[in-house]
Amino acid sequence: MCIRDSSVIYQNFKQPEILFYDEDEGASVSVLRAPGPSGRSLMVNGLTAAVLNPADLQWGASSDVALLSHPDPKTVFVAGTGSGKTSGVASLYGVDEIDSVEISRAAIDALPHFDALTYGLSTNEAVNVIHGDARHFLRTTEKVYDIILPDVFISALTGTSYLYNKEFFQLCAKHLAPGGRLVLNVYLETPVDRAIAQGVLSAVPYVDYIRLPYQNLSYLVASNSPIEYPE
Repeated sequence: MCIRDSSVIYQNFKQPEILFYDEDEGASVSVLRAPGPSGRSLMVNGLTAAVLNPADLQWGASSDVALLSHPDPKTVFVAGTGSGKTSGVASLYGVDEIDSVEISRAAIDALPHFDALTYGLSTNEAVNVIHGDARHFLRTTEKVYDIILPDVFISALTGTSYLYNKEFFQLCAKHLAPGGRLVLNVYLETPVDRAIAQGVLSAVPYVDYIRLPYQNLSYLVASNSPIEYPE
């Protein structure tokens, strides 16, 4: 048996550089330097919420699937701004308005650290970054949207699971404009994702499943009317 000195083992672990840290009433938020000079990781309550690298920009985000599924999208609602990638990519499609709601003030303050990877989201005039709860926002607005994107990682610790239940999907359906789409990134291999899919199916009448095998990604596209895709 070979026993290695623990000090030698720990030398192999390098603490990532902390670029940002703050706490608000609901979360502790950190931005860490990810592998590579420009990579960034968003940590919320010690959990990895997003990892962005320049090489990943070519893959886009859930907003690519959502915006390309609609023949003429003008308004977008994003539940959970996070690192800002989904909202930043959506702004490239020339839509009139993007409302991106983020419950963590500290996460909003961290957005400039991701600007090089989110098309300058923190100063993007096409995106309204709103500090608040996405559920409360939808309950208190009369606005409707062509695209609604729940874009948070699922965690009981941060409460984001409330954005992936049947009641929230029903709320989203009420705020879809005619022909609007509710789009979610899901992996149907897990029980949690299958439960999410069942919630969408029970809340919205028309649901399609889209799989992108070359990226190993899959999506649900839901609407209040039959879904027709642009050619």
